[in-house]
Amino acid sequence: MTTVQTLLLIESAILISLIAWMGYQKARRTWGLRLQSAELASADKDCEIVSELKRSLHQCRANHQELYKHCDALERDFIFGPREEKTLLEIAEKLRLSAQTFSAFKTGKKLQCDCQALSEKAHHMAMALRARERRPSE
Repeated sequence: MTTVQTLLLIESAILISLIAWMGYQKARRTWGLRLQSAELASADKDCEIVSELKRSLHQCRANHQELYKHCDALERDFIFGPREEKTLLEIAEKLRLSAQTFSAFKTGKKLQCDCQALSEKAHHMAMALRARERRPSE
């Protein structure tokens, strides 16, 4: 091989390497920008999701506060108290006495059962009121 051929071979190798390197850099910039734009689009979607979740959280908190106020109002407006509990216990006692009276009659079996059932219901209602009064308020 002559000197001129050797120099042309070296020059060709350098030229091919330079073209390959320039193509690599161009592709890297092009694909890098595309990747960055895809990452930005993904980040925008994530931001939208986060803001939507924040709006949902604020709405849930507002609903919770509204329900809490409503529940609190119902608790305050509950009309039964110790006086009603005492009345229910008196009713239960009178119904128990009526049931005992009806048990003396042979024809009063149904009345006796009804009075006993009502007496038990009134007693349970009074106990429920007592338990509600003793429950600590939150």
